[in-house]
Amino acid sequence: MLFRSQRRGVFYQHVEEGALVADLEVAVVGGGNSALQGASHLSRHCPRVYLISLGDWTADVAVQEEVKALDNVTTLKGYTVQEIYGEQRVSGLRVKCLESGEEQSCAVKGVFIEIGWRPYADPASSLVELNARGEIQIQPDCSTSCPGIFAAGDVSDVFGKRVIIAAG
Repeated sequence: MLFRSQRRGVFYQHVEEGALVADLEVAVVGGGNSALQGASHLSRHCPRVYLISLGDWTADVAVQEEVKALDNVTTLKGYTVQEIYGEQRVSGLRVKCLESGEEQSCAVKGVFIEIGWRPYADPASSLVELNARGEIQIQPDCSTSCPGIFAAGDVSDVFGKRVIIAAG
């Protein structure tokens, strides 16, 4: 089967799930580093990548320049996704231009959601120090500002937000 049944064409990890849409047109939603890196990665395996963002990109300049140079990436800045549609799996999406209100459809077989996230550190927020992004601040041994409490993975302030990093 081409797509995992639980997602049916909507994905959240371009590295892990990009192979599922090789040789198909896809869309990436977002304008930060994750989205642009995802678009770049997917452009190597997909004939067309639509990069949809609400406004100007916030990704690092080097990543932006890399994506701008790709011939098979179509950028839709100032657009919002109105609908992802399909019967058994994704067959397209409908976007709306925020400035004009004009809508258009993109026939894609996969949609990668690569927008910002907020770490869920609320249960520990009164016990440990958080940074401005709401991440738990940790030391190299994963210890926090509270003795006996350790943190790892997406909720911490380390580089690389992947479960496998936390497990390691």
